[in-house]
Amino acid sequence: MVIRTLKGRGVVGVHVRWDPSGFRGPVSRREEAEEIEFVTTTGIMQIEGMHTRDGAPPPNLTCQGAGRYGLRVHGRARPGGGLSNRPGESYLLAVWPIALGTGNVGAGF
Repeated sequence: MVIRTLKGRGVVGVHVRWDPSGFRGPVSRREEAEEIEFVTTTGIMQIEGMHTRDGAPPPNLTCQGAGRYGLRVHGRARPGGGLSNRPGESYLLAVWPIALGTGNVGAGF
């Protein structure tokens, strides 16, 4: 997975929320939100190029292994810009599993 940021370089904040029952939090504090469904056969979905503060590997977004998932990406940009160690924009990734089967197509949304 890749997040296209508004910055050419520097730091952005990325937060991941796993919700096995389906995330339906408010969007009002975020400027943009997009939802997708995806399937992983390997059970591994990570953010490409993500570096954590403690050097740990990026989180696996598919906590229940191989299967179908819903993903909502919330984005927010803050004015200020410049190159600094403080994020000028941030992203919240909400991930939840979607049961397989024809009766569940689009059920995560």
